[in-house]
Amino acid sequence: MGDVTRLNKRDAEAIEKHIEREVQALGEPPTLATVKAMGYQETRLLNAVLDFIQRTFGRIITLLVAELIQSVASLVLLIVFGLLEFWRIVHGVEALGQDTQIALLTAFALVLANVLHPIYSLRFVRGQEQRELQRPTLRGRLVGLSRWVFGKPTTTMVS
Repeated sequence: MGDVTRLNKRDAEAIEKHIEREVQALGEPPTLATVKAMGYQETRLLNAVLDFIQRTFGRIITLLVAELIQSVASLVLLIVFGLLEFWRIVHGVEALGQDTQIALLTAFALVLANVLHPIYSLRFVRGQEQRELQRPTLRGRLVGLSRWVFGKPTTTMVS
């Protein structure tokens, strides 16, 4: 379950009072008038851009930007984590005493396999709404084990 901390009533009240003092020390929450009084002002360019987006093709531009961000973000994540994994493998293989060139080739092969395997695995299930998985029961595994241990060798022809 993890670490569980049990507080008695006195400790809980002390924590509540401490939080109350911190909240009171913050003062009043800022309003638009107090923020303007501090010297902050609205960015007119940003407001103009947002108004333009809202007036002309607002939804289309918003969806386009969202799709673009998602597409680019996935590629950036792929590259960043691929490079991190690559150098982690290189340093690990070098720590095992292998040559640098062998370490680089090993890391390249493993990272490439980790990137390509999920892509090709997903191609097999493309267009399927559901996928049926069959998992053997414990009884089925025990039967298979007993056939493997006590069964006679057999030859089967498959195409």
